[in-house]
Amino acid sequence: MKKIFLILLVAGTSMVKAQNTKPANVPLYQGVYFYADCEPADKTEYVGRVQLYIVWSNHPKAIKKAIVRKARRKFPEGNAIVWKTDDWGEAQVFKISEK
Repeated sequence: MKKIFLILLVAGTSMVKAQNTKPANVPLYQGVYFYADCEPADKTEYVGRVQLYIVWSNHPKAIKKAIVRKARRKFPEGNAIVWKTDDWGEAQVFKISEK
């Protein structure tokens, strides 16, 4: 019984998928860094949250454009946006510290 439990434990831990923590190059989009389903690796300061109540299109490019436009108006000091695609109408705004 102990051997079966040990085999299942070892097999289960070997199947755990490792997360990719490699840094990526994020291009500027309308003057801000736009992170979709990821987080900045640099030191950041939370600035605020933007929320879209009405979105005329469900196309990701249109939503991205609307989020950036609203974030730049509401938080001009922010230079990075983190958007989780499971919550289409909401994004977090950050200020990335200069190196």
